[in-house]
Amino acid sequence: MPTSSSSSPPTRPAPRIVSATVSAYALVLVLCPRDLRAAYGAQMAQVFRQCCRAAYARGGAWGVARLWLPTLADLLAGAAAEYRALLAQWWMGGSPAHRTRASTITVFRAYSAFVIAGCSFAKIPEHDGVAEATRAHPVIGLAFALTAAGSLVALLAVVAGGLPLAVAALRSARAERRRDIPLLFAVPPLALAAFVGVTVLLERLTHDPSRVAILLFAGAFVLAVLASAAAVSAAIARGQVGGRLLSYARASAALVALAMSAMLASTVIWGLTLRAAAPRLFDGMDAYGVFTWTRVVALMALATLAALVGVGRGFAPRRGTRMRV
Repeated sequence: MPTSSSSSPPTRPAPRIVSATVSAYALVLVLCPRDLRAAYGAQMAQVFRQCCRAAYARGGAWGVARLWLPTLADLLAGAAAEYRALLAQWWMGGSPAHRTRASTITVFRAYSAFVIAGCSFAKIPEHDGVAEATRAHPVIGLAFALTAAGSLVALLAVVAGGLPLAVAALRSARAERRRDIPLLFAVPPLALAAFVGVTVLLERLTHDPSRVAILLFAGAFVLAVLASAAAVSAAIARGQVGGRLLSYARASAALVALAMSAMLASTVIWGLTLRAAAPRLFDGMDAYGVFTWTRVVALMALATLAALVGVGRGFAPRRGTRMRV
């Protein structure tokens, strides 16, 4: 007699709505931090698949659709909590000296991006008609003068705070017989030389600058600034710097961030006033054919925000310090 099989019947394939929903859930999981996905992503997908099967058994496709709202809300809330914990860990992580050094480097990099926007903004008022608008509306000239004054203050603060750090990093490199730090500090003069060479070459090749030549000039300038900022930041990060110098650099970085904020405000006032006074003139202005006033303000705003975040992290209290009651 044939024996009855004790094996369970094969599992039915999941309906299309369930398979599509689970696939979409796997895409939504990308919103979660990488560590969370690596540790619990497979389990979360398995639990959601079982919930989808149960919802389909109870209410069909409409039951699966109704499952999305609470699931998505829980997922977004969990992801937000994880990102908040990671941000708090980054904000308060490391020793005070490490945070101060990272804060100073962040402000310096943000200032380098701000320099690109500021140089582009300085080129915009060269258009015909700006002088007349400035004479008719003194606020335009005052806003531009405040931007220029802020740029001087920021430059002096960068030099005052960064030069001692550079000297300390070079001294530590000499004591440790390291070559990487001096080589990194050699990047800015080399980048400047390359930029000057590109400028001279373009002037000799094109007597009447074309759009391509202007873009090459602007691109060379941007690359020189970014390469210099990255090299100097890496050199200061690798060198040995004392705590007193870091505290002094932190104060200088705060002054740089404040100057950047003031320049951003004056640039916005300049543009809004000029647009109200001479809209046709304002709409036709740009720098190097790329940087309009709106793009300049956007870049300034991003750089200023990065600088303020860096300063805030540098002045953040030590982990675990609370007021006793």
